[in-house]
Amino acid sequence: MENDYWKDEILGSLKGIQRAEPNPFLFTRIEAKISAEKPASASPILRWAALALVVLLSVNTYALLSMRKNTISENSNSYNLSGFESY
Repeated sequence: MENDYWKDEILGSLKGIQRAEPNPFLFTRIEAKISAEKPASASPILRWAALALVVLLSVNTYALLSMRKNTISENSNSYNLSGFESY
C-alpha cells in the first residue's frame, strides 16, 4: 500500500503540467543562420595534402637541379686534358 501511495504522489505532481512550446521565431532564426553560413572551406586533410605536394615538388626540383649542376661540372672536368696548353 505504501507503494501505491508513493506512485499516486508522483503522478499527482505531474497534474497541471503543460506541454513545452518553443519560441515562435526559433525556426525562422535557424533557417536564417543556415542560409547565412559561409560555403565550406577546404578540409584540413586537403590542405595538408596540398602542402605535402608542394614540399615534395620543391625537394625534387632542388635535387634535379643539383644533380644537373654536378653532371655539368663533371663533364667539363672530363674534357680538361692535361698536357695541352691553350694558345
